[in-house]
Amino acid sequence: MKRALDQNGIHHHRRNRTNRWTGAAVARFASSLVRRSCSVTPWPGQDVMRLLWLFCLIGLVLTGGCGSRPRTASSVPSASQKTDISNLVPNDLAFAKSFVQLLVDSGWVVQPVRPSKLNGFFLQTNKAAWIDTDKGIMEVVFFDNEADVEQIQITQERSNLHIYILKTPTETQRMEGSATYFTKHGNMLIVTIDAHLNDALNQLFASSAAGRA
Repeated sequence: MKRALDQNGIHHHRRNRTNRWTGAAVARFASSLVRRSCSVTPWPGQDVMRLLWLFCLIGLVLTGGCGSRPRTASSVPSASQKTDISNLVPNDLAFAKSFVQLLVDSGWVVQPVRPSKLNGFFLQTNKAAWIDTDKGIMEVVFFDNEADVEQIQITQERSNLHIYILKTPTETQRMEGSATYFTKHGNMLIVTIDAHLNDALNQLFASSAAGRA
């Protein structure tokens, strides 16, 4: 057993040996060769032969040094990794994780996600999240599938443009207050009163769709 360990140790030591012929070492070695060559009286044509021999030797040393140089971690490209958002989305709001991941990966700054007052607004779902970003605040209602979102019809009352009627095949709900913007995307209905945020979301979804195409 001791012999096997010694052999493994030797093998490990040899594998991690590095070439010590740095640029400075090669220069010193070449300089010493030149000095030795100059100390001997050359015969006719010997100067040219010495130079050719010296250049060949330096080339061999440099080639050997580059070939035996160990590969460091910095020379190995690392796979791109998604930003960890586990501290932003609590377990009870895990349904919002993929959307928050998209925002963060797109460069948005997102604060910890909180429950939304729209939770239970629709009878079809009780999944809603309040999301605060550097571009504004939104409330997102998550449905089971995209078809549920596509079937939602949103209109405004003629007497008051700040009263919105939201109809699904099974229910009708009213939402009133200030000017409100609605965005349908996938299985989400996104609600915000921030026009700039609404524009940023539309740009984000458009660029995301273009990237997948």
